[in-house]
Amino acid sequence: RFLMTSVAISVGTEDAQKALSERQVELRDRITTILETRTMAQLTAPGERDSLKVKIAAAAAAIVGPKVPLRVFLPQFVIQ
Repeated sequence: RFLMTSVAISVGTEDAQKALSERQVELRDRITTILETRTMAQLTAPGERDSLKVKIAAAAAAIVGPKVPLRVFLPQFVIQ
């Protein structure tokens, strides 16, 4: 099976955006780790996308700081 996804993160400050850009490789690795720990059954379960968004937000918050407002979007999430 194959998972293709894109992740968009909206942050509340320019400093946070800069931090995410500077540590993009680290963030991508964290997101990949989150996704690869899930089975296909978990990924296709109802509500799993919301769970993934929470975990990805936590990974981003570890980079920008816990008090920075952020939102996670999964505009593309395809499983074949």
